[in-house]
Amino acid sequence: MLFRVMRSLLAVPLLVLSLMSPAFAQEVSAKQAWQTFRAFAQGAGFIINSTGSVDQGSALVLSNVRVRPEDNSDTILIEIPELRVEARGTQLALIPSPQFTVVLHPRPGTERRFQVSHDGEAVVDVSDTSVAIEMAFGQFALALLDATSRGARDDMTFGMALSGFSTLFRAMIAGDIEINLGADTASYSYRLSNGMNSQEATADIASPVLSFSGTSLALLGDETPGMLRRAFDGGLGARLEFSTGASASTSSQTFASAPFTMTSNSAGAELIADLSNGVFSMQSSTGASRIAGGMGQMLGDVAFNGISLSLSLPVLATPEDAAFTYSMAVNNLIATPETLAFVNAQDFAGDAVSLTLDVGATGRWLVDLGPEFGESDDVPIDLSQVSLNTLALRVGSAELTGSGAVALLLPLAQ
Repeated sequence: MLFRVMRSLLAVPLLVLSLMSPAFAQEVSAKQAWQTFRAFAQGAGFIINSTGSVDQGSALVLSNVRVRPEDNSDTILIEIPELRVEARGTQLALIPSPQFTVVLHPRPGTERRFQVSHDGEAVVDVSDTSVAIEMAFGQFALALLDATSRGARDDMTFGMALSGFSTLFRAMIAGDIEINLGADTASYSYRLSNGMNSQEATADIASPVLSFSGTSLALLGDETPGMLRRAFDGGLGARLEFSTGASASTSSQTFASAPFTMTSNSAGAELIADLSNGVFSMQSSTGASRIAGGMGQMLGDVAFNGISLSLSLPVLATPEDAAFTYSMAVNNLIATPETLAFVNAQDFAGDAVSLTLDVGATGRWLVDLGPEFGESDDVPIDLSQVSLNTLALRVGSAELTGSGAVALLLPLAQ
C-alpha cells in the first residue's frame, strides 16, 4: 500500500517542479505568473479555464474559474466564482472565493457536489532548488450540498470542519518531497440511508497531524522488473507519521429497524511507517481508550490503558537470511460482563487483562516486493526459523509467560 501511495505522489511534482523556471525565479507580473502556472498545469494534465479577468498589475482577478483533469474530465470539477492571483516577488499567492464548489463523479451516473468554505490562501514560493506550496486557514469546512445516483437524490449528508488548518508541500529539484498537514481541531459527521438500512457518525479530534517525506521518489516511475531494487540503490526512502490528540466519536447503524450504536473516547494515537535501506517498519500506539455500544439489550463496554503494535520486514530478495519481527502489547483491558458474554467468559468480568507478544523470524524473500511480486505460483518466501521471543499474559492475579523457537529444516519454497 505504501508503495502505491508513493507512486501516486509522482504526478504532483510534475507541476510544482516545472515552476522552477526563469519566469518564476524572478519578479514578474501577476498575469505573467498566472499564464506560466496555467500552462504548466495543463502540461501536468489539468485544464484551467475562466470567463473573465481584471489585470491590476500586481494582482489578477479571475472570474468563474473551472479546474478539471484533461483525461477523465468528468471525474472531478472545481468551480471557483473568483480567484485572486497576486505576484509577491518570487511568490505567487492564490486566493479563491471564501466559498467554492467541488463536483465529483466517482462512477457513471453518480454525482457528489461539495461546498468548500475557508478564510485562507495558498502561496507558491520558488527557490533555486525547491518549490514550496503553503496553505493556511483559520477555518476550513467541507459540506455535501447534493448527492444523486442515476438522476435520483441519495439520502445522505456529510460535513467536515477544521480550525487552525495549515499545509506545506515542498518538492526538491532532486526528486524529494515533504508534506505536512495539521490542525488545532477537526470534526466530521455523516449520515447515509438506503431503504431499511442507515448509518451515521460524528467525531471530534484534537491536534491531528500528518507528515510525509520521501527521497528519490522519481525512481519509482520505472515499471520494469527490478525497479524497487534500483530505486533503493539510488537513495529511495519514505516516512509517514500521523498522530492525534484526544478524540471522541459516536456511530449508529440500523439493519431492518434494529439499531446498533457505538461510542468511543481515546487519549490519542500515533502511527509511524518507514521505508528505507530495503526494510519496511511500522509502529502504532493508542492511549487510554473506552469503547461502548451494542444492539438492543446486548450492550458492551471495553476500556484499556493503551495498545501498541510494531512490525519490521525486508522488501527485497536477499541471498542471506534477514529478520522479520512483530510485536504487540495490550495494557489493562477491562470488559463488562455483557461484553464477555459474547465469548462465554463472564467469569473474568472485572479482571484486567494485559498481553505482551513478541514474535520473530529469520528468512528471505525470493522475489522483491515490487510490481512483479505475486505473479508466480511459487511460494515467495523461505523461512528458516520462527521464534516466540516473549509471551506474557496476565488476567487478574494469574500470569502466563513463555518463549521458544522452531527451526525449519526444509525450505518453504521446496
